[in-house]
Amino acid sequence: MPLGNEHKAANVSVSSRRQHLLNGLLCLLALTVLALSVEAIRDLLVIVTVVVIAQRLHWKPVATTVGLTAGLLITLVLLTAIADQTFDYFFARPLELKYDLFLLPALWDLLEDSSGTLTAAMYTSLLVALILLFAWVFHRLLNYSIASLQFLHTPVLALVFLGAYLLAIPGSFRSLAIANGVAGAYQVAKGDDEFERVLVSARQELLALPSDLDRLNGQDFLFFFIESYGRLLWDDPDLRGGFLDRLKHYDDELQAAGYYTSSRFLESTTFAGASWVAHMSVMSGVECRNTVHWKRLLNSRVRPLSDYFRAQSYRTVSVMPAMDLNEWPEGEYFGFTQNVWAAELDYSGPRYGWSPMPDQFVLLRFDQLALEQSAKPVFAEISLTSSHAPFSQVPAFHSGAWKLDELNKTLATKKPSRDRSIWQNQSATNYASAIDYSLASVMQFLVREYSRQGVLLILGDHQASKAVHRVDSDALGHRFHVPLHMVTRDRELHEGLLALGFSAGLSPHENSDALPMSELKKFFLNLFHSPGVTL
Repeated sequence: MPLGNEHKAANVSVSSRRQHLLNGLLCLLALTVLALSVEAIRDLLVIVTVVVIAQRLHWKPVATTVGLTAGLLITLVLLTAIADQTFDYFFARPLELKYDLFLLPALWDLLEDSSGTLTAAMYTSLLVALILLFAWVFHRLLNYSIASLQFLHTPVLALVFLGAYLLAIPGSFRSLAIANGVAGAYQVAKGDDEFERVLVSARQELLALPSDLDRLNGQDFLFFFIESYGRLLWDDPDLRGGFLDRLKHYDDELQAAGYYTSSRFLESTTFAGASWVAHMSVMSGVECRNTVHWKRLLNSRVRPLSDYFRAQSYRTVSVMPAMDLNEWPEGEYFGFTQNVWAAELDYSGPRYGWSPMPDQFVLLRFDQLALEQSAKPVFAEISLTSSHAPFSQVPAFHSGAWKLDELNKTLATKKPSRDRSIWQNQSATNYASAIDYSLASVMQFLVREYSRQGVLLILGDHQASKAVHRVDSDALGHRFHVPLHMVTRDRELHEGLLALGFSAGLSPHENSDALPMSELKKFFLNLFHSPGVTL
C-alpha cells in the first residue's frame, strides 16, 4: 500500500476509535444522568462492574444473560423511582413495596372498570412490552459503553473505581430496596410480620371495652361516609369562604328541623384513595393503612363496631353502591344483617364519572329498603360516591320530594359525557361542587326524609388527591385530616360531645387536635356506656 494511503487509513482508524470512544462516553453519561436523577448511582456502578466481569469470562451465554438481567434491573429501578414519585403526588407517601405489590389486582380492577376489559388488557400488555423494550435498550447501552471504554475491561481497575465511588457517594441501593420489598411482601403473604402482633394487642385491648350502648336509648346510628371530603375545603382560601357559608346554611336548616350539630377533625389512615382502609379503621378500631392490613382484619378475630350493635338487636346494614358482587364471603366479618349493594339498589340510569349512581338515589333506596322495613333500630354504614374523583360530573340536584320517578327525571336531564379526558383536568372548584352535592343530599335526607330518632354521623374518608390541592396540606400538618359532623336531637348527648372537645355547628375547631379514625370505635363504645366513661 502506498505510504500516503497507509497514513490515511491510520488517520481514519484513529478517528473511528475516537468517535467510538466518544459514543461510549455519551452512552455511559446518559446512564449516569439517569441514575443520578433517580438516586441510583450506586446501583449503576455495581451493575457496570458485574457486566464487565461477566464479559471478561468470554462465555457469551453468561455475558448475554448478565447483560439482559442488568438492563431489566435498571428498568425496575427506574420504574420504582417513578412509582415513588407518583405515590408521593397522589397519596402523599412513598412507595412501600411489601404492601403496595398487593395493590396490583386493585389497579387492574380500576383500569378494567374505567376502560373495559379489552382496553385494560391492551394497556397491561403495552406496559409489559415497554418494560422489556427498556430492558433491552439499557442492555445495549451498557454493552456499547463497556465495549467502547477499554479501561473498563480490566476487572481489578473496575473494582478499584467501584470501591472508590461507593465510599465517596452517600445513599442506599434502590435495587436492594426492591429486593427487600419483594422479600417483605413474601413475609406479609405468609402472615409473619409486625401487624400480626398489632392484631393480638388490639384484640386484648378491645375485649375490655364496654358493650351495653345504654345511653343510645335504642336510637339509629348511621354513618354517612362522603368520598374525598377533606380539610382542603377549610385550608384553600379560594374555597373556604363559600364553603363555610354553605355549612352555615345547612346548620340553620338542621337546627330548624330540631337537630343539634357538633364537629371535629379526624385523622384518616389514607390519602386520596383506598377508602376501604379508612372504613376499616373506623369499624375495627385498629389503625389500618393499606389493603394488606384490611384483608388481615377481615380474617381476624377483632370484633367490629357493627357487631356490638347487632348484639344489642340492631338491624345492621351495609350500603355500598359500588359493590357489584352478589356475594362477598370475607364481608361476613362485619356481621351486617342486610346488604344494600348495587343489585339491591337497582339503579339503571347513567354513571357520573367514577360514581356508579347519584347519592340522592342511594339515600332514597336506603330509606325504602332498610329504614322503612325495620321496626328495630338501625346501624348503617353508608358509602356516598358522587364526590369521587374526577369531580367533573356532578348529578343535577333534585330539590323536590324524593320519589323514584321524579328523581330519575331530574337525573335524566343531565346525562354525563363518556369522554375519558374528564380524568385529566381535575380542579378545586369542581371538587368543591362535588362535595357540596353530597353534603346537600345528606342534609336534605335528614331534614325532609328521615323521621326516626338517631345519632347521625357525616364524615370524610380521606382528603382529595394532590391534583386539586392549591395549598400544601403537608406543611400545614393537615394531610390526613377529614371532618366529622355529629347530628342528633338528643340535647344531653350534644352537650356531652361539646365537653369532649367537639365544637358546636358544622365547622370544627381548626386548632384542636385531630382524633385518629381508629379511636372512634373506643370513643363511641365509651360514650354510649351507661356510666358515661370518657376518653
